[in-house]
Amino acid sequence: MRVSQLDQAATIIRALWRGGPATYSGAHYRIEDAYARPATNPPPLLMIGGGGERLTLHVVARHADWWNCDYYSPAEFARKLDILRTHCRAIGRNPEEVVPTCYMGVTVSHDPAKLVRRRSMAHRGEVHVISGDPEEVTEQIAAFAAAGVRHMQLNFLDFPRTDSLDVFLNDVLPRFSRVVI
Repeated sequence: MRVSQLDQAATIIRALWRGGPATYSGAHYRIEDAYARPATNPPPLLMIGGGGERLTLHVVARHADWWNCDYYSPAEFARKLDILRTHCRAIGRNPEEVVPTCYMGVTVSHDPAKLVRRRSMAHRGEVHVISGDPEEVTEQIAAFAAAGVRHMQLNFLDFPRTDSLDVFLNDVLPRFSRVVI
């Protein structure tokens, strides 16, 4: 039911962003002659997150400008991206229109004792994190880029301390070039 609500909400959002008036009637939501003001040109980008292969990624294929998922390994991310691209092709959408993004926990340090190597989340069990010295973290981020990630949102796991962030900014980030999407 939640994915159906997401699908309908994205349909309404897109209709409103076209300037209106927008009318929609579905199982979960209904609007009639609605407007979103002020209308923006161009409309905002729509990012939809999730990795559900049958339903969520189908909604992403239909509506999203950007797709986001979190805490997968590079191999699992690549597998899900292939599924998303299959959904896009099935509905006649160019898969390259959807920007693949991910959200990752990261910990980087020259001191191995300060690293968080695993992370557990109650609803998902153990999840993938990027962890290691600057060289290891660089290799892991490069693996995500090779898997298709074009934008990463990073959650530094030692927050509110800034140790990992400082090492990342000084010793990892300079190893990458910025590409405008």
